[in-house]
Amino acid sequence: MHRTRFVLATLVALFVCAAPRSVRADEPFETANWPKNCRALEEKNEKEIAAFTKEQAPTKYVFPREDTVLGAPWGKLLKGALASGGVLLATVLPHAGAQLRGESPAAHISWPLSIPFGPGYSCSRKEGTFAFYEHRASRLVIEPAVVSSNRGVGL
Repeated sequence: MHRTRFVLATLVALFVCAAPRSVRADEPFETANWPKNCRALEEKNEKEIAAFTKEQAPTKYVFPREDTVLGAPWGKLLKGALASGGVLLATVLPHAGAQLRGESPAAHISWPLSIPFGPGYSCSRKEGTFAFYEHRASRLVIEPAVVSSNRGVGL
């Protein structure tokens, strides 16, 4: 009897979770995919900024742009790195792990770094603002590590 109730509750939960629904953030985004479409969205954004600036009174209001680094919203993170020691600490702390080298285990400590490059294959713009974000799919991943095993320590 209890097992039947549990199975029924599980099925109802799965049905509710799998039901089609519209997922929307509090602030809708205008998005584009592929480099050509991203360039078009960025050009549209620049034209709207220029039109907005022209419409302003003699003392023009310049819409504040978000600080971006490589098209991503890292400006706030980089500016606030000194104020947010926890984020900086989480970034600097190494990853610990283990691996098998031949037949002997080895412990390692690594610092993985991911550097995006290439064209933005997906981009978005927050509706009602001029904030434009590019999302780059190509990444250069560098993971320097110190490996310690019974054969010695190495990089």
